[in-house]
Formats: sequence, C-alpha cells, structure tokens
Amino acid sequence: MATVLGLMALMVWLQLRTPASGMVPDTPEGRLAAARRYVKMVPSKLAVESIIHELSAQREVAQRDAFQRLLKRELRVHVIDEATIQSLTRHFTASEINTLTAFNSSPEGLSIQKKMGDYMAEALPPLSQEIARVLTMTNAALAQLQWKTRLLEGTAPVESENMTAEFNFVNRGTRPVSILALTSSCGCVAAMTSRTNYPPNFGGAVKVTFDFGPRVGAQSKYATVRTDDPCEPEVRLQMDVQIPEVIKIEPPFAYWPIGVTPTASVHRISVLQPDCTVVGLVASNPVFCAQLTTNTPNRSYEVRVTPTTCARRAVERLELLVAVSPTVTRRFPLFVAVDATKLAR
Repeated sequence: MATVLGLMALMVWLQLRTPASGMVPDTPEGRLAAARRYVKMVPSKLAVESIIHELSAQREVAQRDAFQRLLKRELRVHVIDEATIQSLTRHFTASEINTLTAFNSSPEGLSIQKKMGDYMAEALPPLSQEIARVLTMTNAALAQLQWKTRLLEGTAPVESENMTAEFNFVNRGTRPVSILALTSSCGCVAAMTSRTNYPPNFGGAVKVTFDFGPRVGAQSKYATVRTDDPCEPEVRLQMDVQIPEVIKIEPPFAYWPIGVTPTASVHRISVLQPDCTVVGLVASNPVFCAQLTTNTPNRSYEVRVTPTTCARRAVERLELLVAVSPTVTRRFPLFVAVDATKLAR
C-alpha cells in the first residue's frame, strides 16, 4: 500500500507541474472514459511487477523465485485495473487523469515505474523504522525509567563478528519498576540485564548484542524492553551499525529446474578488504558438488557448483570461510537450489 501511495503521489506531483493540453469536460462519463484510457495506456502489469519485486526483496534469497512465481500466478490484474479506474474517477478530474496518462505512458513515466520498486524497497524501510523509533518515545517524558539514549550508532571493524551496546537508565519515579521481558527484532540480537527490579533512584543497563553473521552494509536492529510502568510499558532500544563488506559473490545464488541435465554454476569471489583471505568452503548436502579454487597471486577465488542430479528438489547453503584477522573467521553464504520449473504466465 505504501508503495502504491508513494507512486501515485510522485506521479501527481509531476503531472501538476506539466500544463494540460486543452480543456476536457469534467463529467462522470468523461472521467470514466479517461480512467479506462489510462488503464489501457499504462498497464497495471508494470505496477504489479514493481510491487512483486519490492516484496520479494524482503524474503530470503533462496525463497525469492518461488515467492515471485506465486504472486505472478495468483494476483488478478483485472481486479487491480478495476480498482484503479474507480479510484481515478473518484479523486481526479478528467483533465488530471489525461495528464497522468500522458506522463505515465511516456518513456520517462514508464522508466520511473520500472525503477520504483527498487527505489521504494530502499527508501521505505529506514523511514518506517525511524517513525517507529520516534513513536515509542511519545510517553517518555512521563515514564519512570529515564534512558541516557535509546539509539546507538557505530561502524564495525572488519574483524568484528558482533557488537554490544549498553543502554543505561535510572528510575526517576517514586515506585519500583520491574522489567518483565526482553525481546529482539530477530534471532541475531540478544538482550540481557543484571536484575529485573529497580527501586526509585536506582540505575541499571540493558546490554544488547548483535551477531553479524553474513550481514553487511547498513543494519538496524533493536530490542524491546517490557516493564510494569503504565506510562511507558515498552521501550525500544535500537542499534544502527555499518558493517563493512568483506567479499562479493557473483552471482550470489544458483538455480536449476527439476528435470534438467546438471551443469556447473561458476561463482566469482572478490575480496574487498586488503587483509582478508578466503580459507575454505563448507558444503553439507551431498546432492551438490562444490569446489573452491584459489589464485593466490591475484587474490581471486572461484566456486564451481554442480548438482549430482536434478531429479528432485534440493536446497543448500554453502558457506565461504573468510579469515578477517589472524584469530577470526567469518562465514558468508552462497545459496544453491534444484527446484520446480519456473511457471509460465
């Protein structure tokens, strides 16, 4: 829904900056005719594909193909077309609808729609997270527990596998406050405190540890503290961490349809940090033969994966072992799968 609203808002803004070509009678019939022309000139298929792309980007890599096939098969474009027609006729004049059509069917408009999924997939999550973080603070002024900060930001060293942050607080109220539960945004985050009951003027801290795993780039994780303070029963503690990218795998996954003849998939590994080295490859599924080759002088690596059979479904998470320091080795995944044949639309 947010994507559709954002797309419509952007398009309206662009259109209203463009002078309309001629006056169009604004009658119910005129709006309906203009809306039907819009759907014909600007197929809903483009918006649908953009939304599918955005939604699938939120799934695990190994699930994306199947998820996209399901949505493309089940989504009823004619229902979306009819809803578009009804909404256009309710909210826009015939002239405005024609202006929207002129832009959205132009090369620039079509190009914007194709790119909108990637744009919104990147732009919306930080906005949603920031709004959620601020909303949790609306009752903070009345709360008994006063926190030094609820947001900690930092950049992780290349050799770090995790980061721990301490969120300090003091009970400034007149009665004890108990911490009832600590939960986190995902399994990679753990939160703990040394005690659960805090009398007035007594302070403490919640330690939040974020295990990076294969994650790189900007990461936002949080823990939720649930207390018996009626003014603020839940407090969100957030960590924003920039994790350096260590390696790049191209392509990052491989897929074979069931029933095809097994062929090799070749993946090039680029090391992006000067003191890091690929030291091994872990594979557990015997259906896949995986081999790591190294060109030491050039610091280049290659992984070759071949299924022993494509007769049945099989999924594997290969793991590249990368020495990021003399004492720390991190694991980075390479997903491969034999799955059902892609469905034709």
